[in-house]
Amino acid sequence: MENESAAAINLSVIIPIYNVEEYLQRCLDSVLAQDIRNMEVICVNDGSTDNCQNIIKNYAQRDGRIVAVEKRNGGLVSARKAGLKVSRGKYIIHIDSDDWIEPDMFQSMMACVEKTDCDIVCTGIIRDYGKNLAYEHIHFDEGLYEGESLRDTLQCNMVDERFMKYNLAPHLVTKMCRASLMKEKYNRIPDETNLDEDVISTYPMLLSAQKVFVLDKCFYHYCSRETSIINTVKKEETKRLSVTYDYLKEEFSRYEHSVRNIMRQYTYLKTFAYLLSAPQEIISYNDGYLNLYGAVRPESKVIIYGTGSFCSPLRTYIEEHTNLQIVGLADARGDGGNILRPQDLKEYEFDYIIISVLLSEIVNLILADLEKEGIPYEKIKFIYKEDLDESVD
Repeated sequence: MENESAAAINLSVIIPIYNVEEYLQRCLDSVLAQDIRNMEVICVNDGSTDNCQNIIKNYAQRDGRIVAVEKRNGGLVSARKAGLKVSRGKYIIHIDSDDWIEPDMFQSMMACVEKTDCDIVCTGIIRDYGKNLAYEHIHFDEGLYEGESLRDTLQCNMVDERFMKYNLAPHLVTKMCRASLMKEKYNRIPDETNLDEDVISTYPMLLSAQKVFVLDKCFYHYCSRETSIINTVKKEETKRLSVTYDYLKEEFSRYEHSVRNIMRQYTYLKTFAYLLSAPQEIISYNDGYLNLYGAVRPESKVIIYGTGSFCSPLRTYIEEHTNLQIVGLADARGDGGNILRPQDLKEYEFDYIIISVLLSEIVNLILADLEKEGIPYEKIKFIYKEDLDESVD
């Protein structure tokens, strides 16, 4: 591959890398296969202890577009900042080293840049479960948003009023951003922020942008792993939530008088983050009252309904902070064994069903299923959206 160092760089691709030797080659191959000229691929080895550095070195020897950066381990934010520091492109995109992309991703996004001179191009994402793929599109019409349409349509509705639903998900890896804007906003993020890094980087950039293009396509394969940089959340890291959301509040407050609904969106984001990572900061149980859920008698037998992302933190909170007894888990997709089905519930002795689902339309479907099975309404506890609106300052 011809060395493009002498040419103006149109796009800098920043890939933070930490102990992903099993996936790194797939990622690099998908990036280097992009049909786009004048691109640099910045591989930031964030102190990997496996074979990642040798893989990067081998690729750099074969392809002049590779820029290798090696640093001590400092986390995702510091790795991306290290990449930004050496980047030369007019636009920047971030790719995670355990994911991969479709071959026409960069070409399609750069075409939007060339046509509109926008600050940011946004696309959807593909959740890649190996044999199954789930396509998540942006919930805005395709096209350019600027001026009134940007302020009154997109910026004020990035987070849906129906808690918790994104109209424009914050995935940084699906955003191609003008370099000057990316560097201005991303370099402000505290280095210790390793939780919700997408949220506090992407939304401030979208609020600062003058022109945003929504491309109604999905190119990016997000491959979930329990040990990935994003999914590894240790208990001691939950204290960083305060730093993260203090920063986000400061950023959102800048637009409080120009963007309708901006601080309500902030409240939804913060509440959701705390419920998933530190529920004890929002939920409390005193004198037979489970905050956000209502009256639950002490020492009651409860079944948690819903096995999604909120199930585990809610279960841990109940086990560690209450005298309630969990007698089962249930879900509409239950197997009748470890996970009960709705039709199994009447065979169990319980006092309450506590729904561990946050999206209101799904809660309504669950309530309908439980009603069909003859479960008394007063035995069902769920979070009211109105209570969530007031749960975080």
